[in-house]
Amino acid sequence: MKFSGDFNVNEHYEYFEFIWNQTTSPKLLRLELVEVPFEHVLIHLRNPHKELVAQFTMKTRQKYLYFGELTAMLSNGATRTEIVEGAWVLEIIKPYQVGGRFEINIEEANTAPSHANTSIYTQDFSKVWNTLSRYYQGDIHLHSDSSDGRITYEKIAKEFERSGLDYLSHTEHSIATTHYPNIQAPIIPGVEITFDNFGHYNVYGYNGIIDYQPYFIKNDTKSDVLNDLFKHLSKEGHPISINHPFAKGIDLQHHIDMQYITHLEVINSPHLWEVETDNHKALLFFDFLWKNRICLIGVGGSDAHKENYYNKYPIGYPTTSIHCDGLSVNNLYDGLKQGKIIVTCYDDVEFEYKSSSGKIVHPLTRVDEGLYTMMGRSKTPIQWKVIVDGKIVHTHESCSLTHDIDLKSNSYVRVEGHRESDIILFTNPIMTFTKEANQSIDFLKLVEEFEKELD
Repeated sequence: MKFSGDFNVNEHYEYFEFIWNQTTSPKLLRLELVEVPFEHVLIHLRNPHKELVAQFTMKTRQKYLYFGELTAMLSNGATRTEIVEGAWVLEIIKPYQVGGRFEINIEEANTAPSHANTSIYTQDFSKVWNTLSRYYQGDIHLHSDSSDGRITYEKIAKEFERSGLDYLSHTEHSIATTHYPNIQAPIIPGVEITFDNFGHYNVYGYNGIIDYQPYFIKNDTKSDVLNDLFKHLSKEGHPISINHPFAKGIDLQHHIDMQYITHLEVINSPHLWEVETDNHKALLFFDFLWKNRICLIGVGGSDAHKENYYNKYPIGYPTTSIHCDGLSVNNLYDGLKQGKIIVTCYDDVEFEYKSSSGKIVHPLTRVDEGLYTMMGRSKTPIQWKVIVDGKIVHTHESCSLTHDIDLKSNSYVRVEGHRESDIILFTNPIMTFTKEANQSIDFLKLVEEFEKELD
């Protein structure tokens, strides 16, 4: 069965629906991308009950995609489903200006490349992998050849084992990561919402495939689509991150309502050349938001796509460390939402806040006014910076930091570590005020005000 059409490059949104009558019940169907633009265009497959059973993207390195009931042969983005007789639907959702022709072929498959991948959603989210109460290191922004990466899941699994990380969250462009190699570690479900190159957003903890089509049907503009989607995800308690806000090739154009946003990616892909993403500007923006009491949680993400960091896949550059009372998906997810996070890159760095009584205080904790000690150490000298309410109040270069801050009312303190142009450490703040829900304000308005402040 062949399905084809032409995209109108002048249209910001297009929807194509094809229906075919499935007269047999094979174990597996193969979808072939005969000719498609290499763009963030979504492919949805619905069974005769209108259930969304597979979600793929045209921006993938894979020519053949498989869906059906043979779990060991399903492509990422597909959930296990019986191929029943009846009217099946192929949906094509073009969310931004893309031109060119597409041709897709769907046919029965007698075999497919097999794998030992298991469903992320069937893992035991409460399983405790380590009982210690400490920071657990991971990477929460990764890509593979399921979208526009150039590395397989199997190779990523090997790189993960080599890295020594404790957990990960895999975030393909708009498609759910439904299957993953059977690594011995917890995996936080994640997806990077990518409807164009005017803003990318990670969503964590969504346990299934996100059906985008209803949001496009109900809303007229891309910003309205995203806000409607984020409103729904926010009500369900899912963290939503604005990714690489000042990266090359990202032209911020979405009028996002900040009441739905919880996180900001302050360190993204530092393994790339410096011109690719301005993490220093992202850190300044973090402080600008906090000074305006839009208290997002800072995170890092390698945004790894291929083996391009000294011929290695840069998993864990940077590392997002989440403090948990025992390592499990549930505890990681809670720590991510609570902001018990520090971000490190390249070096082994340890850090903690301590009260005047010597008690450890975790990031994003509301504290009383008084004396607090910033304590850190690194294996090689770095430039430590103690920042209060967006201003650097102390800096020195060494392998250790011990610095006291008398934290006043309605203030916050955080710490950075640098080596030349590299950001080695970012800590989320502690503060003497209560972190409230974000106010409803346009993201682009904030960016405009921030840019004026920089000038």
